[in-house]
Amino acid sequence: MNNRKRKKIAARRRAEYGRREGLHRLLDLVLDINGVSRRDREFTGDLPTAFFDFSGHTAAAHMRVYASGWEHGQDYDWDYDVWEDSNINEVIKQLEKLKLDLQSDANEST
Repeated sequence: MNNRKRKKIAARRRAEYGRREGLHRLLDLVLDINGVSRRDREFTGDLPTAFFDFSGHTAAAHMRVYASGWEHGQDYDWDYDVWEDSNINEVIKQLEKLKLDLQSDANEST
């Protein structure tokens, strides 16, 4: 294998590693907002509920947040799709801000 091929392979690996790290960060943020317990208004009242979906066939991630809890038939308050690497850092920043906003809203109501 020549050097050019090795460099291409190494670049692809670095890109995939960066994308995986970004997706891990997004999932962590969703879990920070939601927790890992069951979230339904029936059980948790108006605590925020977050969803993270990853579509393996398109390598796309979709996040949705229901700021005042999830209930069947209710529209989400915030959503974002991540396609490729282009906007993953933007989505991370938005979810971080949303997480802080939701935490400050919860602190103000207590």
